[in-house]
Amino acid sequence: MTVNFRHHLRVSTASDHQAVDDIMSNMDVMTHAGFVSFLTVHRMCFDAMSKASPAGHTAKSVLDDLISRIDADLKVLGAPIPSQDPQPLGTLDPLAIDYVVEGSRLGSKVLRRRWEGTSDPVVKSANAYFSHIPPTSRWQQVCSALAEIETAGPRADRIGADTRKLFGIFRHAADQATRQLKVAQ
Repeated sequence: MTVNFRHHLRVSTASDHQAVDDIMSNMDVMTHAGFVSFLTVHRMCFDAMSKASPAGHTAKSVLDDLISRIDADLKVLGAPIPSQDPQPLGTLDPLAIDYVVEGSRLGSKVLRRRWEGTSDPVVKSANAYFSHIPPTSRWQQVCSALAEIETAGPRADRIGADTRKLFGIFRHAADQATRQLKVAQ
């Protein structure tokens, strides 16, 4: 079996990815506090990623759209817009950003089903983020582009390091959101 870079990236970042999935899955998006935490984490991370995206790159416009959707939902929920990035990212390889953004959008499909089961009318009315269904063609484009990268080399190393960095900001933002939630309770 020939292993392409996309497969290599998935395997080499699996523990980072699983840690983020576990954190996000434990946020109860059916409750006001849990949904605010979920949106706050995504808002902080997407904003940092948008700032690290090159002008004109597809991920930048996708991220900016998601940010505006999250802002609308946070407004409906009466929650503040986070004012700080979880940590500065610097310059990242655009494919690392694509991989995490598009993967996040796929993961949100699972949490969307949970959110749809809420009995809280305010949570249900905050529907801008989860009402957007991303096109699967974008994920396929990212996978194809990653498959073209040489498995060993400086670009592969950079994409791997940048992907781990992006998963790290999600963990950091989730820690911040969890601490803020505990203080608010």
